[in-house]
Amino acid sequence: MDVLYTIRQGTLKDVDLAVAFRWLMFGDSGKEEAIDHIRQEVRARYMAEYHNGSIVHFFAMNHENEAIASAGALIKSDFPYCLFKPGYYGWIIDVYTKPEYRGNGIARALLEKNHLWLKEKGAIEARLIAVGKKPQELYQKIGYRPTWEMSLSLCPGRNTYNDIITRESRGNGG
Repeated sequence: MDVLYTIRQGTLKDVDLAVAFRWLMFGDSGKEEAIDHIRQEVRARYMAEYHNGSIVHFFAMNHENEAIASAGALIKSDFPYCLFKPGYYGWIIDVYTKPEYRGNGIARALLEKNHLWLKEKGAIEARLIAVGKKPQELYQKIGYRPTWEMSLSLCPGRNTYNDIITRESRGNGG
């Protein structure tokens, strides 16, 4: 099924929509527990990042002007990346397409918008976390590659963010 949609860039007024898509993404993959307790903090961080211009979301809108998909990007400058020019990189966030609209290239189109935004900001690399086989396949088709990053829980018995998101996924979120 071909879907007609338009893409628009989000603004500060769309923070609640971006947060809603983040919850859909985590809920669809069975990872609600990773973020249930931090909804207001995520909203506050998104607001602050929008104010300083270091975050963006793009939304696909159907013919009824309903948001059917999202993808965002954030400028990050953590160690050791801050030591290498340009000193920051792009972090892809909140990639989610509603199930009935999947398979139409919407996520790819939204990611391309995010990649352009990141390039305009001077980023030379985009990174992300891909949970599940289908999202990993999507990102690899676009050109993403697995990296060397690994994780170790220092407190056995306490779930880390990576413990939660790397459990077997229920859905594909892409």
